[in-house]
Amino acid sequence: MFDRAARVLFGCSADDFFDFAKTHPFAGKALEGEMLKVTLSQPKNGNARHLRVMSVLPLRTGFQPVIETLRALYQARSGS
Repeated sequence: MFDRAARVLFGCSADDFFDFAKTHPFAGKALEGEMLKVTLSQPKNGNARHLRVMSVLPLRTGFQPVIETLRALYQARSGS
């Protein structure tokens, strides 16, 4: 998943979320149970074999990017 689609879900770049998840191993579970509409496309590069995520649309009203939810959760737990 490239940054354009990742930013919708995570609220940050894929690299930033990866760095956050290194220190918070359960961060990836934050999307568990979410309903999403994902648009995929065939790769335009003849050598590529994997589908590409073109867009991601959360279906729940009030969806917040994962990083916002996790930062609030971890701050509440640490007492900050």
